[in-house]
Amino acid sequence: MTTRSTSNVGASSPVTPENSLGRDSTHLPFSSSPSTSHPAQASASPVRKGGLMTRIFGSNKEKVLRSRTLQVSSLEGIWHDSHDMLNDPDTKIPTLKVLVEMTETQHSQLGLALRHTFFKTIQQIGCEELSIKWLNVLSEYGKTIHGFEKDIDSLVADWVKETLTVKEHPLALQVLQLCQHVIQHNAAYMGEDSMKSIVHSVCVRACQNLDNLTAFCLEILDSVLKYSDLPRTELMSVVTTFCVLVCDNKVREQAWSLARALLTSQMAHRTRKALLSILNGTGIAHRSQGDRRANDESYEKKMKLVLRGAIFCLANANWGAGQIDAVKCSPGSIIEPMRNAIQVDETICYDVLFDIRRLIQKHGRELQHMTWVKLMELLETVIDLCEQRPEYAKTCENSLHQILLLTEQLYCDGQFAAPPDLLYDLIEKCADRRPDTSVVKLIQYRAMAMSELHAFYTKYRLLYEHELVTQLMIPILQDTENESSSRIQYLMLNILFDVAKTVSLRDDARLFESVMGIVRHLFVVSILRTTADTAIEDDDDAETVVAPSRPPPRVSTPRAGSLSFDNLEVVAQSIGELLSERWSSVNLNTLSIIVAYHGLGEDWPRVNVYVRRTDSSSSEATPPGFSWSTICSVVTLAATKDACWSVLRAILQQLRRVLEHIAFVRTATDDQRSERGEISLHVYTEDLQRGEMDEKQLKGQIAKFLPPVLCTLLNYPYRQDLRNTELCRILVECVAQESMEAVIACDLAIQLAPAAMAGLALILTDSLSRMQYNAVRAIPIMELLSDSAEIPEFHKFFQEKHFRSIVDTLAPYTNVHKFNTFIVAAIHRVMMRWFCRVPEKMRYKIQW
Repeated sequence: MTTRSTSNVGASSPVTPENSLGRDSTHLPFSSSPSTSHPAQASASPVRKGGLMTRIFGSNKEKVLRSRTLQVSSLEGIWHDSHDMLNDPDTKIPTLKVLVEMTETQHSQLGLALRHTFFKTIQQIGCEELSIKWLNVLSEYGKTIHGFEKDIDSLVADWVKETLTVKEHPLALQVLQLCQHVIQHNAAYMGEDSMKSIVHSVCVRACQNLDNLTAFCLEILDSVLKYSDLPRTELMSVVTTFCVLVCDNKVREQAWSLARALLTSQMAHRTRKALLSILNGTGIAHRSQGDRRANDESYEKKMKLVLRGAIFCLANANWGAGQIDAVKCSPGSIIEPMRNAIQVDETICYDVLFDIRRLIQKHGRELQHMTWVKLMELLETVIDLCEQRPEYAKTCENSLHQILLLTEQLYCDGQFAAPPDLLYDLIEKCADRRPDTSVVKLIQYRAMAMSELHAFYTKYRLLYEHELVTQLMIPILQDTENESSSRIQYLMLNILFDVAKTVSLRDDARLFESVMGIVRHLFVVSILRTTADTAIEDDDDAETVVAPSRPPPRVSTPRAGSLSFDNLEVVAQSIGELLSERWSSVNLNTLSIIVAYHGLGEDWPRVNVYVRRTDSSSSEATPPGFSWSTICSVVTLAATKDACWSVLRAILQQLRRVLEHIAFVRTATDDQRSERGEISLHVYTEDLQRGEMDEKQLKGQIAKFLPPVLCTLLNYPYRQDLRNTELCRILVECVAQESMEAVIACDLAIQLAPAAMAGLALILTDSLSRMQYNAVRAIPIMELLSDSAEIPEFHKFFQEKHFRSIVDTLAPYTNVHKFNTFIVAAIHRVMMRWFCRVPEKMRYKIQW
């Protein structure tokens, strides 16, 4: 056999594939014989294919291909003579192996046309092990893509998508390596659409399955950032990917490296905004009902991982060990979105608190005012969550108190750049779970603040009294009842009464009224709450009890929302001092406060143990203990002498409550009881001051507040019929003012004093018929007429005009277009009830 040198083979002139194959085959070591048939005859003979296969797949093919350099024409001839065997399943694999070997060993001899042909063949074969290997050797592992640079990006993108979609594709790793090589060496030829597809497929696979391919997926993304431009539409996909993976210990370092690369790139600020949008809940689109997967629990778990990863990346990049100056910003801009994220899950809250503690430890002395404000708001939200949800308390409470301790230390060192109120308000909210030293500091701060407040008011009162009282003192002191510390509460009460004693009454008495309104509210709320807590059972509905041998024990710790017993005593003493000092200047409006002090509550059949009277068999004129006589004299004097409606309204509101306790009221003298009976007559007949309302409005107000008092008086036993008639007359006249309270009171009066109401029946029904009818008034009027139909004493002397008046009252409410079916049906029922009461001779004269 004759052997040619390599230089001679490369120097031969171009020939056709047929001629070159026929000529060069005589010199190949794997030919079947030294002499072969003519190429044209071999191509026509079926035996030639078998001979060619024998030559191609000879035992020494690798040695020959590696040791000899073939001409381009010879390579083209081999291809044209063997490419049809790729379609035969039996010969496809051996042929591919030879073509791969030929491409690898004769790579430098391949022309552009043959390279393009090989690439198209690989594209037609698809993603197979040998096709991937063939493309690797053809492109020198992504380095050389001449002849197919315009098409390789779409092929690689399709293969990446195809292999990563399958959970455990055997060729996924090889495709990812090929893709990485192409991006590293020829990123300029990667089209935007192909790059989008690659990035999206890699991100989806990395987020869905954490396996041995995850690290390679991160390497692909890192190569895209280093050698190419990340498509902006896929930025959120990449951000979501490293947020999920940074939560896993196996790939945390690699995922953070990817995040850091993105945060130091030209898209750094876009990445930061994407991370913030994740915390705000706008970065990840919510799935529609139709797109939801079956495993929603797994999806929610992934979303929580995304949040945790975003928190880690933002905190680490801004104040952590991996701080990045390119995206460094005020921590306040990150803390506010973190506040939204902590409400999702307790583990997220724990991560946030961990990062906040690291921020305070590292940069606490440098934080600005607004950052501290945001921090305090976040911690307040955490405290609320710990109180409302036990899982938060179990996971986050220890971290929360560690942060509060660090902040307290900064405040003690003078490094807390925010109002101290923000810190101590938080400590107060969780004072029962704070150390004793922290609570002591809280009390000392509150006491110091109260002292400074008092000194400030005293210093500038004469110059800015109105502004100080309305804008500073009242807003602060009206929270006295919510103060949990008895000591601070005591200081606030002292300041409150000092303001009441010194506030000017010359120009505007409303300042004094506003301050006394706070006192009244404090006392009333405390009386009502302590009545429920310390009350004792009544015997036979008696409202007087025997005084105990010793006073009840004082409450050791005051309850938030009310005054302690010691502070109640302070209020009582201060009121006495205030009235004795300023009685000549104080208007009778303060009587509304005095009356309210002795209100016994509305809902409890009990008596406060501190408001009592002790029965005594001694002959002394003044019995020991509390007596109704004193307060009764004051109330009667105010009701008969004061001409201001606000005073009378307060008296009427409180008097009804007091009169409900009959045995208690009977402790007054006989003369006082007779005077008390004249109160209602005075209120309804005498002229009052009408500075704030006209006469019609005043009568309407009287008709609203007076009927409940009169109803209570009708309940008193052994009343004279004449007095009952007078009370019923006033009630009926109040109905003329269209007062629903008067209508309800008349309903009770008909049952308690039917004889007295019978003489006023025509006036009552006439007033009812003149009322403007609406749905609000329908039910009280219907109940009144329905109940009165069952009282024979009320209607036994009715004439035809009485029945006509009742029909005129009820008829408008039968309009089905204005009233609902319930009202219409009930009105018809009442009309039928009255129809049964009408004598038979009158029934046909009245139009129903």
